Amino acid sequence: MTFGDFDKGFEGESVADEGAPFDAGGEELTGPPRSLDFEIYRTLATVLVVDDDATKLAMLTKLVRKILGERIGIIALSQLDDVSGAIRNGVDAVLTDFELDEFTGRDVAELAIGRGVPASHILVATGNPEHAREVVPEGVEVFATPHQLEELKVALNGLGRRLLGFIGEA
Repeated sequence: MTFGDFDKGFEGESVADEGAPFDAGGEELTGPPRSLDFEIYRTLATVLVVDDDATKLAMLTKLVRKILGERIGIIALSQLDDVSGAIRNGVDAVLTDFELDEFTGRDVAELAIGRGVPASHILVATGNPEHAREVVPEGVEVFATPHQLEELKVALNGLGRRLLGFIGEA
């Protein structure tokens, strides 16, 4: 079947009657359809959120949305292959746990930096910030967990300023 076959009736006759009016809900229309009114939704930036704990991943994703707003695209992942693919496809910032099952926050940070994400756009959460600061690339922000809500809000607001030039919600 070809594209031309779609405008043929069962007997092979054309069902497309050029220029003929047709009924559209009681309104007779001729010519091309009117343009549709719609808003193009464009994200300002994309933040990759990485954690192997589904509950923490959901909480972090919700917090990023609350602080940075609706115009931020969020990709929430837990598997290394998925994380690597998302970074290859392009993200603007990363929020990652440091201690993950298959990999570490250091691995995520290095992948992101290798694909052009500035170190200042990467946040790493860890229960051992001293150790993480020793091993993550320079410029990556490390903060203590369990996620201290106020410290995380400050870190995300700082990310919003660096990434988008604004201060998010408190």
